[in-house]
Amino acid sequence: MPTTQPVVPTTQPVTGPQPVYCGAGFNGLAIVAITTQGSAACSTATSVTNEYAAHSADWGPGFSVAVTADDGSVWTCQEQLGDPNPYQECVNQQNPAEKVRLSS
Repeated sequence: MPTTQPVVPTTQPVTGPQPVYCGAGFNGLAIVAITTQGSAACSTATSVTNEYAAHSADWGPGFSVAVTADDGSVWTCQEQLGDPNPYQECVNQQNPAEKVRLSS
């Protein structure tokens, strides 16, 4: 009777969220998704940052806004301190490990 061997994956699974560059967004800022979904997260990341950009006149320390992405997910966005420059970050309320950043 033949025996079967388990299939060994050729690539390692993603163990946690990884940064994925999704292109340039509002005012030429880089859109980076922090995600376990790879480049598939970029359409949502772009949707989130476009919605957040509509509130750009209010960006600054202490300002926080909830936005809804095209897929219906709700994200909370605000400015974060960076070294040396601040950046904008949005966090998925249903899955806080999923984030989107806008930075120079």
